[in-house]
Amino acid sequence: MNAFGETELGSVEGSVLHEMPAVFAGNKNFALLCSENPPSRGANERETLQHDEIKPMMKQYGERAELEELVVLIREIWREFYTSLIGAAQVEYMLEQFQSVEAMMRQIAEEDFRYYGVFCDGELAGYYAAKPCRNDGVFLSKFYVAARFRGRGLGKEMLRHLIDAARAAGADAIRLTVNKHNPTVAIYRKLGFDITEEIVADIGNGYVMDDYVMVKRIGPIVA
Repeated sequence: MNAFGETELGSVEGSVLHEMPAVFAGNKNFALLCSENPPSRGANERETLQHDEIKPMMKQYGERAELEELVVLIREIWREFYTSLIGAAQVEYMLEQFQSVEAMMRQIAEEDFRYYGVFCDGELAGYYAAKPCRNDGVFLSKFYVAARFRGRGLGKEMLRHLIDAARAAGADAIRLTVNKHNPTVAIYRKLGFDITEEIVADIGNGYVMDDYVMVKRIGPIVA
């Protein structure tokens, strides 16, 4: 699933609540996602993501102590947004299955996930998680900004960071999944993502996710 905090392009904040099937192969250049200073972006991204520069700090998370810090924010965001959408029981189940410290450490070690936090005014304000996928693409798995920081352009900065790093790593597309009934589908369309298929994923314990797969093609680096 994916949810944005607000519905105008000027404020792209949100989250992805899902796991895709384990059919993605590694990309040897994906380590470039660790870059704090990615190269220039293409004209389409410059136009789409243009806004007043806020220069938030991005930090990669990977150690247990760091992930324990991140989990506090994750629980706050998921419970605030998704309880009314999917119910408290499913939220808690998914937090334990996919966003506990142990689950994230497995994702990093076994699936080449990268977790990044974005800071605003010195405070952890949001995060995203991505990993390499088949056909030289990148899968955007999680994408969140806390409610109290929405409307400040942090989601757009995270997306900018991901696009630049993915392009530098040689990726030609960014893929994600989003609940079919989520209003953020329209926002993703405006950002250049297209629906490519529909999936229903059984995540256990009687829960399923009824999602669209959306893809954004990204161009080459512009010097």
